[in-house]
Amino acid sequence: MPVRDITDKTFEDITGMTPSLASLINLFPIQLDEDGLTYILNIFRTYTIRDDVKNDVQYFDTWEASEEEWWENMSYRFYDNVDLWWVNCLLNDIINPFEEIYPGKNIKILKKDLISTVIQEILMRAEEHA
Repeated sequence: MPVRDITDKTFEDITGMTPSLASLINLFPIQLDEDGLTYILNIFRTYTIRDDVKNDVQYFDTWEASEEEWWENMSYRFYDNVDLWWVNCLLNDIINPFEEIYPGKNIKILKKDLISTVIQEILMRAEEHA
């Protein structure tokens, strides 16, 4: 099913549900199917964090995972927001966020004051490669 264009519609416009501003759902463009009636959320778009951010300790802190740790728990612990779990998955090159995080694993945690800047950059880089 080919799509026509990326639209100016938001997730809220289509579903009536308002996601948090930090929600991963906000990153994915909404496209209009060729029938002109069906909206599609393009979940296959790839997002990355620059390697220099991933490798420079001025951008992140390191935290040792404890038993039964999950990305949402870490997001709430460090950002007071469960919806930012995906940021540290990108920072740590996590492909499947549903896999168990083993106790003792060192996790990079993006510094809280850099969250907005990094999200804006992720979006800008994605647009350049669209």
